[in-house]
Amino acid sequence: MVPLLCFWYLDCFFLRQERAFRRLYDAARVPDSTVEVLSMNVAPYLARMPWPEVWLTPTSLLFYSPLLLADLALVVIAL
Repeated sequence: MVPLLCFWYLDCFFLRQERAFRRLYDAARVPDSTVEVLSMNVAPYLARMPWPEVWLTPTSLLFYSPLLLADLALVVIAL
């Protein structure tokens, strides 16, 4: 179960990073932007993106929930 939760965390981490970079890009491409040229600082955008918002996306829930339930079922059967 631990590897499954680790992979779920990693997927959510990269999804959160991707969303932050998309928000940085959206802020940088508008005329008269205050974003520094070639800036890769996504910290201001990560602060506005809570973890539960990323953990509970439909895609991650549909992929990892059945795997987690199957894993729990196997643990119960093995005991």
